[in-house]
Amino acid sequence: MSRADLHCHSRCSAHPSEWFLQRIGTRESYTEVEEVYRRAKARGMDFVTITDHNTIEGARQLVERHPEDCFVSAEATTYFPEDGAKVHVLVYGVTPEQFEMVQQRRPDIYALRDYLREADIACSVAHATYSVNGRLTRELLEKLLLLFDVFEGINGARGPFHNGVWGEILRGLTEGDLARMSRRHGIRPWREDSWRKGVTGGTDDHAGLFIGRAYTESPAADVAGFLQSIRARGTGAGGHPGDHKSLAFAIYKIATDFMREKSGGGGGGFLGELGRLLFEGGRPGVRHWIARQRLRQGRGSKARALHRFHETLAACGQNGAGDVDARIDAFYNGLSHLADDFFAMIAASLEHDLRKGHADRVLNSLSSAIPAAFMVTPFFTTLRHLHRSNREVISGFRHELLGAPAPRDRRVLWFSDTVADLNGVAVTVREVAGAAHRARRSLKLVACPAAGDGAALPPNTLRLPSIYSLTPDFYTAFTLSVPSILTSMDAIAAERPDSIVVSTPGPVGLLGLAAARLLGVPCTAIYHTDFARQADFIIGDPQISRLIDAYLRWFFGLADELRVPTAEYIDLLAARGMDRSRMRVFRRGIDPSYPVDEPARREAWRERLGLPADAFVLLFAGRLGKEKNLDFLLDVHAHVARRRPSARLVIAGDGPERAAIEARARTDGRLVLAGRIDRAELPHVYALADAFVFPSTTDTFGMVVLEAQACGLPALVTDVGGPQEIVRGSPSGFVLPVDSPARWADVLVDLAERRERDPRAAAERREATRAHFRTGYGWDRVLDDIMGGSPAGAVPPPAAPARAPRPRPAAAELAAVS
Repeated sequence: MSRADLHCHSRCSAHPSEWFLQRIGTRESYTEVEEVYRRAKARGMDFVTITDHNTIEGARQLVERHPEDCFVSAEATTYFPEDGAKVHVLVYGVTPEQFEMVQQRRPDIYALRDYLREADIACSVAHATYSVNGRLTRELLEKLLLLFDVFEGINGARGPFHNGVWGEILRGLTEGDLARMSRRHGIRPWREDSWRKGVTGGTDDHAGLFIGRAYTESPAADVAGFLQSIRARGTGAGGHPGDHKSLAFAIYKIATDFMREKSGGGGGGFLGELGRLLFEGGRPGVRHWIARQRLRQGRGSKARALHRFHETLAACGQNGAGDVDARIDAFYNGLSHLADDFFAMIAASLEHDLRKGHADRVLNSLSSAIPAAFMVTPFFTTLRHLHRSNREVISGFRHELLGAPAPRDRRVLWFSDTVADLNGVAVTVREVAGAAHRARRSLKLVACPAAGDGAALPPNTLRLPSIYSLTPDFYTAFTLSVPSILTSMDAIAAERPDSIVVSTPGPVGLLGLAAARLLGVPCTAIYHTDFARQADFIIGDPQISRLIDAYLRWFFGLADELRVPTAEYIDLLAARGMDRSRMRVFRRGIDPSYPVDEPARREAWRERLGLPADAFVLLFAGRLGKEKNLDFLLDVHAHVARRRPSARLVIAGDGPERAAIEARARTDGRLVLAGRIDRAELPHVYALADAFVFPSTTDTFGMVVLEAQACGLPALVTDVGGPQEIVRGSPSGFVLPVDSPARWADVLVDLAERRERDPRAAAERREATRAHFRTGYGWDRVLDDIMGGSPAGAVPPPAAPARAPRPRPAAAELAAVS
């Protein structure tokens, strides 16, 4: 079989389409014509051609030098006149006169097709599923199938998804399919049996690095026969597509060629030296050696980071003549370390400025990230390039023609900055991931855990490496980690997710949002925590609260869909300016096996906490912060204790208010500070309590409220925030106004008296509460809601409608027991 790479470029291609190259002003390629020939032959190509954009200058030079095994070709840019959609058509074996006609006809794809068919010119549609100017539609794909008979089956600048799905479509076409398309669009196919398509292969190489790694095969023994095989649809495609790392490496190659040419063939600065080391197999030059010595002697983390990167470049240079894939991996790892070093330095500087109150220096800290961001940008732009075409359009078209593929779970990645903590967000993501693992569903939790937290995570966790971590002064129970950017994105892309879920607006959540955009998959964000309202309580600075709120609106506005724990919070967020049409209620769950009542362990906790056997026990569990409305909780307890001396308030948790509560407990024996209790032990504490009191007005849901009620414990919550929706409609629970501790005390005292009058009825109410939450809040339902609903790209169900404000209950209603 004869082979030829039927899609590669030379320096005669002038204008780049890649964003990074456009920004620095390079040509599309700097590969010399003779270098194209040399590399193609070295990789076993029997025939060689060049397909520069809208020019045959390079191809003509090639044929002049090697007429026996080369032919003139080009990549013609053409347009659908009805909507301006841009398409690239590869034309092969053309004469200068024929190419002039191609140039005249190419503004109109219909005129171009007619000419190519009349002149019997071998041609192939390049990367048909790539949306060149963002106008790819199913109708466009159908028109291309009618207009042309040969398509690229493998394009080295496209990923496995686009090459693979398009290949399935081409192989699966039937006569009936083409007939229906022809009637729909009024276009006659190229020939009578146009449902049988031919394929070609090419690298779409612009840097001279990968020529011949994707190719076209034919049994022909000469150029004329090879071209005839293309016309007769008798060729095949071989080799393999590229990935974002190889494409980014090519961009660096073009950028370094540009810098070298711009400097008149001299050093070309940093990029020029980088090119000499990476792409030419050269040893470090004098300038590079001097720079390395300066960095080696320099002080500070920046000098150390650059020195390590320079050492990596030198190592790459020593392997310059070796396998290109090894050089790509070495360079990627070196640049990943450099980016990590820079971003860690920036994070440390930001933390220092914020702790010291140097708000004016924050912008300077952020601006120092520009060089590192600029260096890693090509990896992100190429990742987006590989996934730019609409997956929904291509997949939908494939399903329509060939039927739905074999059923499989959607691959879901769930990102969270908090995973091993005891807060509601961490509990939710761990429980959902655990349920997915047990059910063998294709969901993975993505986290950047701190050292020692790995044991708390489910097996289906993608652990991202951390480059920096910090613990906020106002929230010491939580450590925020910054993941390695390039290493993490590489691992995420390898998972090939169908959709992404983001639970937190921190660094890991931001990475999840970025991954969704770069990979072209839908992103669902979950509004677990109202950080803006919490900041009002914790910091008390309205300006900071407004900044946090603005950031949250920006962050959640980037998601395709926003899940909110309760309809109450949908109303609240809509009032703040968020788009109601994108919001849906996010169900929460609880493991049916979680509520346990082991009398021995329950009594052990009673003894540990020093609770009398006849005590009426009130329980609060959660973070000990101002945002939990703890002063109100203590006032409620004081009102109850005056009327019921046996009442005890147990406070379980940790946080910045712990010291103040401890001081109060030293003078009030009826106040018990239990500290942080492991979640697995909480059911035994719930079991010994008589009521759960949770007066927070900032919680969007209140996981501890759900846990308490699942254990049968009556819960009292405020009529502000999300927990009220858990309680409302349950067998035992109360939604109370937050402006009167005496009213809360009335309800609690009434509960105590009812328990004394009829212990059996109180026990039955607890059991009814357990049954209610055991059947209505399973994690399997949450998992089905996330994974088993609409496929990627489907229109979501209607959002929750707006509700009329609910009047506050009257005093008499507050004391009534459900």
